[in-house]
This record gives sequence, structure tokens and C-alpha cells, in this order.
Amino acid sequence: MADEDQDKDAPEPEPRLFSLREAERTLRELEPLLVEAMDCRKRYSVIDELFTALSARIMMMGGIVVPYDKLAEQRIEHKNLVETIK
Repeated sequence: MADEDQDKDAPEPEPRLFSLREAERTLRELEPLLVEAMDCRKRYSVIDELFTALSARIMMMGGIVVPYDKLAEQRIEHKNLVETIK
């Protein structure tokens, strides 16, 4: 009887969703995407920090002339990185 009570309380093993071979194949497919996403996130963070620092500098100085062309390129890259990460 004690064995029957233990069997009732034991959680049922979860069904397998895929085999080891399928998991390894999926990992090979996903790994390049994850590496790209991490690289994009790093580049995104760098650009985001530049924009934050520039905003703070503009506020402290009461306004400055900014290199519009360079910032426009960075804004486009920033937007593209966000889309790539999504």
C-alpha cells in the first residue's frame, strides 16, 4: 500500500518533444541566428549609448550643432538593428 501511495504522488515523466538528433539539428540551425542577434544587440547598445550621451551633452550645453549626416546614418543603422533583432 505504501508503494501505491508513492506512485500516485510521483510526477509523470514529461513526453519527449523531439529526439536528440532533432535537437542537435535545430541547434545547428539556430546557432548562427543567435550569434547574429547577439552581435546586433551589442552594436545597438553602442549606438544607443552614443545617442544618450549626445542628448545629455545637448541638454547640459543648452543646445549644440550636431553632425546631422553622421547621426542620420547611425539612426538608420539603429533602426535596422532593431528590425534584425526582432
